[in-house]
Amino acid sequence: MRCGYGSVSGEGDDPLCEARLSGTIALNLLDQIDDRLKDPDFRLNRDDFEDCSTSLLTDIYPNLVPISGGSDEGRDAQIGDPDGTIGVLITSSRDLEGVLANLRKGCRQIAKKQVPIRRVILANLAELNASKRKKIAEASEALGFEVVQTYPRPWYANRLRRDPDWRVKLLRLRGGTYTLARPPLDDLGVDVDATVGRAEELAAIRAAAGDVMVSGVPGVGKTHLVAQVPDALFVEKLADLSRLADDLLETDPKVVVFDDAGARAEVVVELQIIRRSHQLSYRIIAVCWPHETQMVADRLKDATTVEVGRMTKAELGEILRKRGITRDSVLRRILDQAHGRPAWAVRLGGVLSPPSGNAAPRGARRARSRPWTAPPRCC
Repeated sequence: MRCGYGSVSGEGDDPLCEARLSGTIALNLLDQIDDRLKDPDFRLNRDDFEDCSTSLLTDIYPNLVPISGGSDEGRDAQIGDPDGTIGVLITSSRDLEGVLANLRKGCRQIAKKQVPIRRVILANLAELNASKRKKIAEASEALGFEVVQTYPRPWYANRLRRDPDWRVKLLRLRGGTYTLARPPLDDLGVDVDATVGRAEELAAIRAAAGDVMVSGVPGVGKTHLVAQVPDALFVEKLADLSRLADDLLETDPKVVVFDDAGARAEVVVELQIIRRSHQLSYRIIAVCWPHETQMVADRLKDATTVEVGRMTKAELGEILRKRGITRDSVLRRILDQAHGRPAWAVRLGGVLSPPSGNAAPRGARRARSRPWTAPPRCC
């Protein structure tokens, strides 16, 4: 018998296949990566983890220089910057206590060796909410340092999903054919209150008895909004429809979300056929742009329509401040360019308030010189 991932069961060389056949494994790759990263019983090779971290961070900071071996003087890498070199502290710790211990040890070693660094970037496997980030900031300030950016476990999960070489080497996880995924992770793991300016829309989606069509212009936060619906699974944008029925039967979800429904309206039809044919009871949430609503509505009859509009500047400002962007000059620039679209505002916030100088992430200088424009088919 052949497993759904293309390998033959019984051969003993594909634990992913065996786990799927026994029903003990999540369907989507992101779940598997995140579970492996947070599993305290899974031992990561320390050198491989540091090498992986510096490799992934180099995509953001091209001038990052790894520092390996016993001569690191408190940091695992450094980033050149006209305003002062930035140190990079890497740890595979999965909890706040481990992250704080690594931070304190690194900063004290940097100070002891009189290395001219007072700003650091942290990379770790913890899941950090706002209160934990505050404790990290307080700990660094007590030592005379500033944490300019933190890359936690969700960032690693998203990057390793797209990097099969490091995924296999570090986690021993191969890819596969997946049609369903949980709601997408926030890259930097920052808490954003989904009800800011969206309480009415969220209540309407949750209260709907049947299917729902959610529409809005790019960047207004449609995906982030529907991700708040309990027990929702997302259909992958490039899902193999020949596998969709099997995956739906195996997971028996309560809610199935298809983002970007206007681009592949046939998936909306297929979801209804599978539901009817196999007597499943999931609700469908189809997300689309305003000009696609009639096409989607024609395929999803009797769906409740929820329109997601632009936010006010006050609402956007609240979201940005919760992400730690507080400088009035930066806020004004973001609010002027975001045009009421929170997804654009959040992305602009990551571009316009990174570490200064050459350490700014790739693409930031270009964004400072001209208004930012959204990529196609965004949010």
